[in-house]
Amino acid sequence: MKLRFELKITLLYLLLRGLWILFSDKLLLSITQNKEALTELQTYKGWFFIIITGLFFYSFVRKQLIKLERSEKHLEKTNKEIKKVNQTLIRKTREIEQINRELEYSRDKAMESDRLKTAFLENMSHEIRTPLNGIVGFSELICEKGISDAERLEFSSIINSNSQQLLEIIHDILDISSLRTGQVRISNTPVSVSDLLDEIHIRWNKEAEYKSITFPKPHLEKDIILRSDYQALKKIIDKLVHNALKYTAKGSVSLNVFMDEEILNVNISDTGIGIAPEETELIFEPFYQVNTAGKDLNSGNGLGLSIAKEYAAMLKGRVICRSTPGKGSVFTLKVPVSEQLHEISGIPEIDEVKITPKAKGKTVLIVEDEFNNYLYLNEILKPLNVNIYHAHNGSEAVEYIRNNPVVDLILMDIKMPVLNGYEATRIIKDLNPEVPVIAQTAHAMSGDREKALESGCCDYLTKPLKREDLIELVTKHLK
Repeated sequence: MKLRFELKITLLYLLLRGLWILFSDKLLLSITQNKEALTELQTYKGWFFIIITGLFFYSFVRKQLIKLERSEKHLEKTNKEIKKVNQTLIRKTREIEQINRELEYSRDKAMESDRLKTAFLENMSHEIRTPLNGIVGFSELICEKGISDAERLEFSSIINSNSQQLLEIIHDILDISSLRTGQVRISNTPVSVSDLLDEIHIRWNKEAEYKSITFPKPHLEKDIILRSDYQALKKIIDKLVHNALKYTAKGSVSLNVFMDEEILNVNISDTGIGIAPEETELIFEPFYQVNTAGKDLNSGNGLGLSIAKEYAAMLKGRVICRSTPGKGSVFTLKVPVSEQLHEISGIPEIDEVKITPKAKGKTVLIVEDEFNNYLYLNEILKPLNVNIYHAHNGSEAVEYIRNNPVVDLILMDIKMPVLNGYEATRIIKDLNPEVPVIAQTAHAMSGDREKALESGCCDYLTKPLKREDLIELVTKHLK
């Protein structure tokens, strides 16, 4: 058990005093027996005791003070280290709290994403099976004996309509997948905004008329021509117009375009159900659909606005939503424009379609590795009375041209075994620069058309091919 400092001093003093009393007189008597001398020495003895005890206590107290000072320095150093450790712990605690918040946010996002994906899969099952039901069902009915020509035409129309609906769903799934995995490449070619708006209006005007919704043709006093990606802009505006028509039961949907300095602004306004303020950001998330309070408007796959947002971001732009529930919405696409042009030039242009009756007897080489696709093309071209030959891949096509230089037109598939369509076209154009080559491919991403034109193709069609589009291009290039 340690003694307190003041108790140590007291005990030490009493010990020294007691020893001095016991031994000092004996010490003096051993020195002298003279009383006068002893009296004088007694006086000096007291001062000597004071000096000795003073020195002793000074040394003792100093030693204690030095020890105390060292302890204080050590304590101060320890306090600094503890303070530093505390600051580190506080920082680590804050970091852990931040990580926990991020983990909670990620967990909530993952749960929400999982919920949305589950809802998406359920909805996609419905969306895909619905047109498939019509396609499969009416494909069986159309083959039944005893049905009239009118019924057969009606069934064909239903099959075609459902096929287009299924194709849109597949396009959306492929689009969002390609965008999220960075497979989409943005081109930089001249774009006529007026032509783009005309194409959008033609595409959706019939649906607007069917729903008795006013959808006026957008009018520009002066065409805006700029460098951008035509297909990306078209997909963004297309998705926004589709969304506006979908959620508008009556009233109007309108398109308004203007330039604000170097920003292209496209406004799509509607008088639909509107969107709650808390949902104006969520609607751009994949698979998210607006809560329509029991109204039967939740058809679709929930990818349209997400695709529009992703394409806008690739153009370094954005899509903004302003909406009032019950009154309608305004979606604004803002895209920076690096260059405005006076006219479209600088890229390979496709001539205007001129239908010619001179196709009879011409030679057409179909390069297609899928036999069913070849049969389909063959059936479409039969009414033109052309001579049709078939190559199963690019290598066979090259050999055919080496041995048969007189070919009037080539329909070239792109993705094929042995030799793909791009390489085959380059070799064929070296052998016969005059032969027109039309690319017909399932590749439909931004930049694919330009890649086909660069390889030597004169035109470009995406699968599934439409009969009227194919006939127009074939008759156009058969001169």
